[in-house]
Amino acid sequence: MRGMGPERSIGAMQRTFGLQRQAWAGHDGPQVELSRARLSRVAQYFRPYWLQWVAIVLCIAATSGLGVLPPLCVRGILDHAIPDKDLRLLYWLVGAIVGLTVISGLIGVLQNYLNAGVGQRIMFDLRNELYQHLQRQSLGFYTVTRAGEIVSRLNNDVAAVHEVATGTVVSIATNALTLVATVIVIFSMNPWLALLAVAIVPTFFLPTRLVGRIRRRLSQQTQEQQAELVAFMEERLNVGGMFLAKIFGQVAADADHFAERSREVMDLNVRQAMAGRWLFMCLAVFSVAGPAIIYLYGGHLAIREGLSIGTLIAFVAYLTNLYRPVGQLANVYVALQGGLAVFERIFEYLDRKPDVEDRPDAVALAHVRGAIRLEHVGFVYPRPPAAPNGENGEPEAAPAEVHPALVDVSF
Repeated sequence: MRGMGPERSIGAMQRTFGLQRQAWAGHDGPQVELSRARLSRVAQYFRPYWLQWVAIVLCIAATSGLGVLPPLCVRGILDHAIPDKDLRLLYWLVGAIVGLTVISGLIGVLQNYLNAGVGQRIMFDLRNELYQHLQRQSLGFYTVTRAGEIVSRLNNDVAAVHEVATGTVVSIATNALTLVATVIVIFSMNPWLALLAVAIVPTFFLPTRLVGRIRRRLSQQTQEQQAELVAFMEERLNVGGMFLAKIFGQVAADADHFAERSREVMDLNVRQAMAGRWLFMCLAVFSVAGPAIIYLYGGHLAIREGLSIGTLIAFVAYLTNLYRPVGQLANVYVALQGGLAVFERIFEYLDRKPDVEDRPDAVALAHVRGAIRLEHVGFVYPRPPAAPNGENGEPEAAPAEVHPALVDVSF
């Protein structure tokens, strides 16, 4: 056939008859937990930008410290400015609330700028490393691995790393510092109310391990199915694939296969979105019950023991800074599980050694003159794995399944 390379035409014909061998990177790899070794390998991509991370942490610390001050200003307004009819203090406290909000917002803009820069640089490094590693693979790797699968790893999986770098990691630092600052403030205000407020915190962590496993499995399946869909489109939507589909009458079958794969991706995305939603709804109910309990016990203290109204209102305001970080940290563990699945798919390719490598003592040729003669050089074809439809992986077809055709194409 003119205009079609041998690899493209043969590969498309193999896939039309369902004879394409399984890609080297298996989809059902082992489930790896959040081990120290695994996290250390992921962290090596973050280390070159430690100065930027220090700046990000400083921004987070500043916003966390500023975030605990507005409720104290509210307490001052309710307990001192209004009862004492001190307009000057009222103006100062209201202005402080507005000023703290503006300053915190400006620091947040700087933090987002740093986050975006670090995340894009990590993606750049990882994508280049993966691309150069793929260039070192032998041609045999590309004969059994679909181009769409490779493109999906370079594009979709590496892009998902950006969310881990800019969202998950920063969320851990932000919520941890906010939680520490809030706990210090509420215990300094009233230890008994603080103990009551933190008593509900364990309910946010206990179920997250189970939900994390479910989300991680669904995330991995979603990435794999998306890669399958991209590979299917790359195989069919080209001149070779479309040509063979038309001459063998596979257009309708390909449309059905595409709809089936697309539906699988849709179902997995829905399941991933819904996984843990009922759990987090229950956690939201607990976070609403917290202020109600504080109002009940705090109202008792205000009536019987003289707890000020400003302290009670400020304490309830701090509950948002207490329960929101706890809930988000619980979600962070789930996100880490999903992010680890993405890194696993990338490491699956990075850990693959080329079939043909230069020897350690290989000599690089500078200027070659004359002729080159190769002695005792041979080659072998890789033996395919055993297949159910043929011995040693050799395909078989019944006579009724073979359709002879005279094929040509003109451009």
